[in-house]
Amino acid sequence: MEFLLDVEGLRKSFGGVAALRDGRLQLRTGSVHALCGGNGAGKSTFLKILMGIHARDGGHIRRRGKEVTYSSPAEALQAGIAIIEQELSPVPHMTVAENIYLGREPLRRFGGIDFKTMNLNAQKLLDQLEFKIRANQFMMNLSVAQVQLVEIAKALSHDAEVIFMDEPTSAIGEKEAQQLFAAIERLKASGKGIVYVSHRLSEIFQIADSYTVFRDGSYIDSGDLGGITRAELIHMIVGRELGEEYIKTNAPTEIPGVEVSGLSAPGKITDISFTAHKGEIFGIYGLMGSGRSEIFNCLFGLEKASQGTIRLEGEPVTVRRPADAMALGLGFCDGRSQADRPQSRRQRSQQYMPCQPSRDESAFFNESACGIGRQQGDDRAFQDQGCARHDGRFGPFRRQPAEGRARKMVPAKATRSAAR
Repeated sequence: MEFLLDVEGLRKSFGGVAALRDGRLQLRTGSVHALCGGNGAGKSTFLKILMGIHARDGGHIRRRGKEVTYSSPAEALQAGIAIIEQELSPVPHMTVAENIYLGREPLRRFGGIDFKTMNLNAQKLLDQLEFKIRANQFMMNLSVAQVQLVEIAKALSHDAEVIFMDEPTSAIGEKEAQQLFAAIERLKASGKGIVYVSHRLSEIFQIADSYTVFRDGSYIDSGDLGGITRAELIHMIVGRELGEEYIKTNAPTEIPGVEVSGLSAPGKITDISFTAHKGEIFGIYGLMGSGRSEIFNCLFGLEKASQGTIRLEGEPVTVRRPADAMALGLGFCDGRSQADRPQSRRQRSQQYMPCQPSRDESAFFNESACGIGRQQGDDRAFQDQGCARHDGRFGPFRRQPAEGRARKMVPAKATRSAAR
């Protein structure tokens, strides 16, 4: 049987770290193939090799039986392979249509961009996908969910034969997810092959036909989803039987830690009140656009509240900016990862901003003085030896920041890139 995509024995290492030891996958025409695995399983590295972002150390990639090698994403796109990435990469000061057709804008007969045709084509695509977005809207005015939908439309605009979808529902609500699943069904019917990566097993069993499981950079198993149960798939992913996935160990007290009363921001949130006690994990739940993020932004000084009071351990406090919040011992994990965070040397500096007294007398950042913080951060955030050197090349969850000396943590969508 000839496969649309047939991958065997892919290997990739970064320095002394083997990110992928044996990557395999067989994709049939007109099907959705789920690529499953926990954090660090090698899924992202596998997709990046197939897209030409990383060069493979070994293995074979075949398209319709023919051995291929892609040296860049542009080359992979030209060959009919597109990807919807988990990390958003919009150009905020450009329109939706300009983002969708960036670098391949239709041109007028005598030169210049044909904006009318570009807007018409973009709006037609958005309407086909049933995304309620106007092609002439500026990206900076869209919600995170809408930006994710534009990224999906951008990938589908290439009319690729093979489409990789890496956690495409991580930043969108249930309604938008169902619109995406309907679009996937249409793509299947037209003969496209889709490799779908998600930690949400309910999605996998809803839309996928077959599966492949990676664990610790190695291939574990493949097959038809109709032949296995959810429990069997989980066992392959984690490599053991799961009892209690999480044992609650915190012991809430009667002492108020954070008290919020009547918090409001014009057009965003109105009269929000709650009390989180010391030792308590207090959850705030709501659909996309319901105001969850705005509550956190006001608490940390990222947005200005028009009224309301905040008390920490019974004392009223004023938070006008993030520096005020940090001085009060508030930490904030905002759910962003690679797309909005710096990399390499500067990344290390910003990673330890909560302990920025670690500067030498010349006022420059003292990297050696943060050795203790770095060791603590590495112990908490990484499992693989050598991750500190190659942080930017691993999965997005491993790049979430650890807040240094915070006494109260305000995590907003902190598990967006994590397994669920």
